[in-house]
Amino acid sequence: MPAPPIDFDILAIVNHPGVPILDPLMRALSFGPFLIALSVLLGLYILIRSPQKKTGVLVLVAAIGLSDAGSARLIKPWAERVRPCNLAPPATETLEQCQRGLSFPSNHAANVAAAAVVASWAAPVLAPFAILIALAVGVSRVYLGQHWPTDVLAGWALGSLVAFLLISIARLRYSLHRRPVPQGRST
Repeated sequence: MPAPPIDFDILAIVNHPGVPILDPLMRALSFGPFLIALSVLLGLYILIRSPQKKTGVLVLVAAIGLSDAGSARLIKPWAERVRPCNLAPPATETLEQCQRGLSFPSNHAANVAAAAVVASWAAPVLAPFAILIALAVGVSRVYLGQHWPTDVLAGWALGSLVAFLLISIARLRYSLHRRPVPQGRST
């Protein structure tokens, strides 16, 4: 699946590595261990401070895991979109070596969107921060030339959908367990 023309236009605006003040921030926002550490901290916060506790952590882990697996194992092989930095000639400037693998959707965007939606449900006080991180990570992927803008949009949509579905299942499970059991009549 080729990138639509709008991707080239947006990429030309956002992909500007070499801006000394932004480069380290954009690299950090795309650095896997940093994002894993944020997810662990979010999980600990949910476990300690959220009414959802273990259920919230389970939904967080499942949402990130299913978003990542769905993106990497199902959608990317089907879409077969080449990263902008892997085109010949490359459509982007990069600060780092272009990642191998396919482009659509962005796993980074899917995973942070899933985490942001779970945070909004399980720890609403963290929602603005989680949403801001998700937006910034998505922009960093385009800034660094690793993804097309529509890869990021699709990743956000996938991660959000997976998280919403898992939260719905958790709520349904909770409501089924809380439903009063009808008492039989005594004769």
